[in-house]
Amino acid sequence: MQKRKMTYVVVGILVVIALVYFFGIDNSSGASQSFMPPVGAKAPNHSFIYASNGTVANVSSLGGKPVLLWFVATWCSGCAVGNEMLNDNISYFKNKGVDVIEVELYRDLGYSGAPISSFVKEYAPNVTSYSNFRSAISGYNLSLAYDKDGYLDIYYLIGPNGKILYENDGSLAATLKELKSKVNSL
Repeated sequence: MQKRKMTYVVVGILVVIALVYFFGIDNSSGASQSFMPPVGAKAPNHSFIYASNGTVANVSSLGGKPVLLWFVATWCSGCAVGNEMLNDNISYFKNKGVDVIEVELYRDLGYSGAPISSFVKEYAPNVTSYSNFRSAISGYNLSLAYDKDGYLDIYYLIGPNGKILYENDGSLAATLKELKSKVNSL
């Protein structure tokens, strides 16, 4: 019995270490960045986990086509409205060849919210049937690199070459017209 408890403790410690490593340490591009990446800059390359299957990926793996990288807090009412608008406009992004990655900010910015997959299912049930949409969970360094100020709803349009074409720290719901204008100019 004592041996089994010790095994559980060791396994638990290893799981915690793995989670801290994934969410708290990411040296793939050097020191953590403490600025918002500007338009024209190479998109910072940090890790996230796809909510649908648990696969770890990074921003550089998104190259080759335009990507809308949208960071949300799942307890944010404005983000819920943004999901409703995305639900009505996902075919627009598909027709324009833009992939949409909706990313739950690291630890939901410290507040309790629904898991990203439940959040999307509730507010944007149609988007998951589109091949150009995926939801994800942010690692610490990804959230820090793209949203150091903790905005609840911030997004970046990243070009096929991995450079930031457009960013907005206004809600997707309030700035969709401007985003579409930028996408139309691609």
